[in-house]
Amino acid sequence: MTEQARAEGLDAVDVGTFKAAIGSFATGVTVATTASAFGPHGVTANAVMSVSLNPPLVALAVRIGSRMQAALRRSDNFALSI
Repeated sequence: MTEQARAEGLDAVDVGTFKAAIGSFATGVTVATTASAFGPHGVTANAVMSVSLNPPLVALAVRIGSRMQAALRRSDNFALSI
C-alpha cells in the first residue's frame, strides 16, 4: 500500500474482516451513507459487490441522476453497513 493510501485511511479496514463480511453477504440490503457540504445522505442498496481484497474495495450501484449519486460525487468517502 502506498504512503498516500495510508495517509488517506485506506488501510483502516482489516482485509480478513473485509473478506469475512463480503463473503457472507450473498444478497440482501445494505445502507450506504455519505456526507457532503449539503448534509448527510443515505440509500438502501442491494447492488453491492467486492472489487478487490487488496486494497479492500467495493462497488455500489446507484441510479444516475439520483440525489445519492450527486452526494457521492461531492464526497470523497462513504460508509457501507452490511
